[in-house]
Amino acid sequence: MPTCRKLTHRPKKLRSYITNDPRRLPGVDMRSARGRRYSDIVDALEAEFGSEDNDALREIASLKLSLEDAQADAINGDVKAREDQVRLSNLLTRRETALRNRKAKAASKPGLAAYLASKQAPATP
Repeated sequence: MPTCRKLTHRPKKLRSYITNDPRRLPGVDMRSARGRRYSDIVDALEAEFGSEDNDALREIASLKLSLEDAQADAINGDVKAREDQVRLSNLLTRRETALRNRKAKAASKPGLAAYLASKQAPATP
């Protein structure tokens, strides 16, 4: 069975501009108010989670933007928006928790340097 290569193995210049930057979305004018808000949310998420998983950052940022819209609609009296708000909030919490768990799991793995250092250390009797 053939194995797939990850995008990280390709040089950055050979990858799409959209792939390299989680702040970019096809067909979205990032100079608009919503585009700037989306970029702000992605920046905050990158500061918290790092920039290893651009797809997850994009998904969480779009969920947060949708949640903000649902909150505004609920305040304006839309009954359906309250249900949407609860569902979006729950989905957002699950996605953020999953990303936090992946980050913690990756951080808990010892690196190659630590492994080699443990092999080089003299055994104490």
